[in-house]
Order: sequence, then structure tokens, then C-alpha cells
Amino acid sequence: METERFETFANHISGIYWDIQKLKAKWNEKLGLKSVHIFWVYLLRKHPEGLSSAELSRHSQSNRSLVSREIRELIDMGHVAYRQDQENQRHGKKLVLTPSGWEISNFIRNTSMEIQNTVNEGIPMEDLIVFYRTLTTLQQRFDMLAQE
Repeated sequence: METERFETFANHISGIYWDIQKLKAKWNEKLGLKSVHIFWVYLLRKHPEGLSSAELSRHSQSNRSLVSREIRELIDMGHVAYRQDQENQRHGKKLVLTPSGWEISNFIRNTSMEIQNTVNEGIPMEDLIVFYRTLTTLQQRFDMLAQE
């Protein structure tokens, strides 16, 4: 039996997206950062060796000009810096977290884990594994369709 599920799927995804935005807004206010800054700090935590602006753009699916404009704020706040061993390099310099950036990244990670544990409560691990594998496949396919 074929069932129309697209509207239900789209409504759920949209609802989750907006709830996540509300949660991020709370973090933004508390940390004095923009949403995109939070994700970049999170990415730099995952890549302690550093990421160039181009790599940060690619990993976050952000526009390169956005990264160029906004990364300066994180640098000026002292949360992100260029790797010192690349000071004389003109292009591809890697951005890394400073001690205050690591502090913020710890807060983001801990808060994210609390949220994840709360929303996952009572759902068997095998269901979560299938869900995330399926969600990844759906995202890739929607991305492919959007590129056509």
C-alpha cells in the first residue's frame, strides 16, 4: 500500500528545525555568539588541528564569503586564532580554538549532549542507529534532487 507521507515528513523536519533554532537562540544570548559561530566552534572542536576558512565553509555548508565576514568576530572575541606555526603563510591558514574557545566548545558539547539524551530518552539504541542512518540517506537524496 502506497501512502503519501511527504507532508508529514516535511512538517516534522520543519518543526524540529525551528525548535533547534529556538534552543540555539538561547545559547547565542548566553554566549554572546551568532548561530553560525556556535556551529563553527563545534567544528573546530572536532578538528583540533585546525581548519582553513575554505574547509570551515565546506564542513559547515556555509557560504565562503559568510565565513570570511563572520570569522573575524570570533577572532576579535579571542575565541579563535590562526595557528601560530602558519603566521607567515598567505593562504590556507588554519583556524584553531583558543582557551576561551575551548571553554565555549565544552559548554556547547555538554548542552548538546543534555539535549540529545533528553530527546533520545526511551528510544532503543538500535532504533536510533536506524533512524540516523535513514535520515542521512534521505538528506543525501534531497540534496541530490535540489542540485538538479
